[in-house]
Amino acid sequence: MSPGRSRISLKVGRVYFKLSVHAVIQKPDTMLAAMVHFDSNNKAQARTRRPHFYDRDPVVFADIASWYLGAPLKLTRGRSVGHVLREWDFWGIDPS
Repeated sequence: MSPGRSRISLKVGRVYFKLSVHAVIQKPDTMLAAMVHFDSNNKAQARTRRPHFYDRDPVVFADIASWYLGAPLKLTRGRSVGHVLREWDFWGIDPS
């Protein structure tokens, strides 16, 4: 894997996040999984080293990032259910 392409870099709101490509491809139907491609040796890589910028809620995304790492998907404390569901929908997460 190319150096620097084993992680997906994101700036959500004003907060930077880095997620491993390996963790992201475990959730193949999500938006972040679309940021991964497989090279000619069938190795997963981030499409770019540059960060992706999203004007979204970084507090909710912190819980989403934890979900990619194996934590249960949960409603974010201090956010309305509707707000969290809209964030999940944006990121391509099906809570069912």
